Amino acid sequence: MRTTNSIEQDREFTDTEADAVVSRAAKTSAVLQSVRWRHTCVSRVAFGLGVSFALTGLVFTSLTALSPDTAHSAAPDDDAETTAKELKQTIAKELKQFSNQWAQAFVNKDPSVPKRFFADDFAYIMPDGSVYTKEAFLELFQTFTENRTIKTWVLTDLKVRVYGSDFAVVTGADNFTGTDEDGNPFNLKGRWTNVWVRKGGTWQVVAGHGSKLE
Repeated sequence: MRTTNSIEQDREFTDTEADAVVSRAAKTSAVLQSVRWRHTCVSRVAFGLGVSFALTGLVFTSLTALSPDTAHSAAPDDDAETTAKELKQTIAKELKQFSNQWAQAFVNKDPSVPKRFFADDFAYIMPDGSVYTKEAFLELFQTFTENRTIKTWVLTDLKVRVYGSDFAVVTGADNFTGTDEDGNPFNLKGRWTNVWVRKGGTWQVVAGHGSKLE
């Protein structure tokens, strides 16, 4: 038969063992919580790095994808600018040639040149302020070349300003020499402006102005 002391000892042992179990359980729980916390932190860091890498990759991919489009979209602008520049150069060269042909027409006494170049609504302001129509200017051309001998007619300082494909303004200076109806030599200088318009594919002068230089 167990004594009271024996029963008390068993109860004390049982309580001690229970306390130990509880203590171990508490430690285990704390360890588990610590592990979970570390796992959560690692997961968050990993997720953050993953998002960062993903965003970096997205930005890089976007830039890579946009670069060809940007280069491609810029190419037509460059081509258009080059084409416009070449067109201006072509027009300028052509109108300079026409201007020189006009000057040589006086030397050669060839009225077909101004007749071809002048538009039907042509208007030219002379140095004295008078305005000549196409018909009046052709009559003046005929009279001037019949009574005088033009030896040289040189154009200088030619400048062509092109506005679009069918409109341009040409300015320049001229110096022409020769003899008048009495055989007296002359040497005249002037400045002029001619407005050219392309009509039906043909360049013509629609307006002009001449100034005599002393």
